[in-house]
Amino acid sequence: MAKRANQVIQRLEKQLDEFQPQAENLDETIERVKALNVTAQNLIAIYSQEIQPLASSVKSFSSQLKVLAEQVNQLNTITTAADFGSESELAQTPNQRTAAILTVISDATKAEQRLIQARNKTTVFFQFAGGHREQAEALSAALKAKGYYVPGEDREGGAARKHEVRYFHLDDKETAERLADEATAALQSLGYSDHDVLNVVAESFISYRGKKPRPGVVELWLEIPPR
Repeated sequence: MAKRANQVIQRLEKQLDEFQPQAENLDETIERVKALNVTAQNLIAIYSQEIQPLASSVKSFSSQLKVLAEQVNQLNTITTAADFGSESELAQTPNQRTAAILTVISDATKAEQRLIQARNKTTVFFQFAGGHREQAEALSAALKAKGYYVPGEDREGGAARKHEVRYFHLDDKETAERLADEATAALQSLGYSDHDVLNVVAESFISYRGKKPRPGVVELWLEIPPR
């Protein structure tokens, strides 16, 4: 019996030795997957914070240039007509030209301001547990109305029993705290009571040693009570 037990133990030890490299490779694979996920998040953030607003701005400026070209043609027509008109018509032409130019400048300035506002939007990656997707989408809509960019809602088991906003850079601390307060207020406005949902709080992940999201990106981890 003892001999058989020793044989079983030796066989188990051999299997453990053989599995060890695989376990190490598994840990490494998990870390790589996490890093790839963060890279994907960063690419989404770059698109939402820079590329998408830039494309919108270019489209807006193109539209403004088209308007300007049309106005210049109209002004040329006015000027040409005024050459053969009365002195009062000649006096009106510079004023019309000035008004048209000021309008284009104003529109271009507004387009630039929209670009700046879009770039300054905080990207929020939303991980949730519990509840239904419709509930998570309702919260996302409330946060979007507050000016946040929320790419989507990811169901994540790790969000169970969590009510936190994670920030990874010191410059995002105030933003995370504001988001935590606004998420709490949004949940209350959606009909959740204090008994259902604890206050959302900001949690520092500045010392996190893994790959971090880029500045301007925070994460909302939330368990949503089922309804």
